[in-house]
Amino acid sequence: MFDRLDNINSYKEIDPNGMTDLISKFPEMMVDASKISSDVLFDFLDKPKNIVFCGMGGSAISADIASVILSKFGDIPSSVVRGYNLPHFVNTDSLVIILSYSGNTEETLSCYYQALNRTKNIVVISSGGKVLDLAIANKNVLFKIPKGLPPRASMPYLLIPIIFVINKFFIEAKLLDQVNEAYKTLVELKEKIGVNIPLKDNLAKQISSKIADKIIYIFGSEGGSDVAAYRFKCQLSENSKKNSFNNSFPELNHNEIVNLSFYNQQNITAILLRDSNESKQMQNRIEATKKILSKSKIEIAEIYSAGQSLLSKILSLCYFGDYVSLYLSILSGIDPMPVKPIDELKEELEKRK
Repeated sequence: MFDRLDNINSYKEIDPNGMTDLISKFPEMMVDASKISSDVLFDFLDKPKNIVFCGMGGSAISADIASVILSKFGDIPSSVVRGYNLPHFVNTDSLVIILSYSGNTEETLSCYYQALNRTKNIVVISSGGKVLDLAIANKNVLFKIPKGLPPRASMPYLLIPIIFVINKFFIEAKLLDQVNEAYKTLVELKEKIGVNIPLKDNLAKQISSKIADKIIYIFGSEGGSDVAAYRFKCQLSENSKKNSFNNSFPELNHNEIVNLSFYNQQNITAILLRDSNESKQMQNRIEATKKILSKSKIEIAEIYSAGQSLLSKILSLCYFGDYVSLYLSILSGIDPMPVKPIDELKEELEKRK
């Protein structure tokens, strides 16, 4: 079964719609997204007192990443809304960033309509649909991104425009330099975990082989890799059609460590997303947790981030997770592209309107 991972024909047969190609092109999408973003004028935006990101599913992950980065150096608080309603505090001093790849996301459209009544500072990032038409009609700042991608594969097009906007308020943070470094980091990472790299030399393929028949837990740490852990879980859900769980240090030490340590858990693999520059406190927690989990026969797999900047570290872990989810789908013989239940749900909701 594992031979599939090194057989290029397996990808053509199991992934006829091209998720393999989309994952491979993530770095190139970053370059294209930077070109698109550099052509959008938003100099008239004043520095807000708070930023609210609105999005769902694959569109919202980019907001999570931007919010974490903003929290590390900025004096502007931010929040991510995954739902129908804006927080009560949103007012004329707020910046609302609307993220909807399709442009027709019901929850995000609801937030957009509310934002129109509370602030003039609205940025829309979309490939089309109702929200794009509304943004044009209302003369909002608009980043129009390419159509035809699954939202989960469009992260660069959703994330990079946000970075450009945030960079306007914090030039000293040199966020665009982080984008350039992240691009180079992902290009180098692809040379280690890409489809053409054989199983014996490819950690992403090796991890997918380990977890093929296991219950999967993905643990990050607060402040960056926790976002990558959630992205990893979502990619396993959509690409691999695989159940998994995610949590983060130190929070999991106050709850989930109990159930994981209670029985013989040899059917579980815990994937730990690590950083070589972890604080001593976090490192001690993770190592102590590994020791406790090992007593329950839980298999541990560790993935270390790459690059120097926070953006590089988060994106490298996300990119690694993308490839693991792809390889797991190939091992299972499952087409990674379709998400039929989501389409069915949208149809069912439309009938109920």
